[in-house]
Amino acid sequence: MEGSVSLRRLRLRYAATCSVCGIALSPRTEAYWDGDAKRATCMAVLYPEALRDRLKKNGDLARETMERVANRLALSLPLARR
Repeated sequence: MEGSVSLRRLRLRYAATCSVCGIALSPRTEAYWDGDAKRATCMAVLYPEALRDRLKKNGDLARETMERVANRLALSLPLARR
């Protein structure tokens, strides 16, 4: 992905897997696409602060999913407030 000029943000037409963290990406998921390498990268990899913001707004299922991504990326996230 480094040095690639073909990286662009889009909604995926087909299912893909993030080339960095390995999470499954559904069709219509917003992601980055590297046309030269033919690889998708999830938004959480490129914008971890957006991941933290979504954690504050979403429920338990979203939290579990995002924590799984964060664990793969070794990000430090705020603890759940219950």
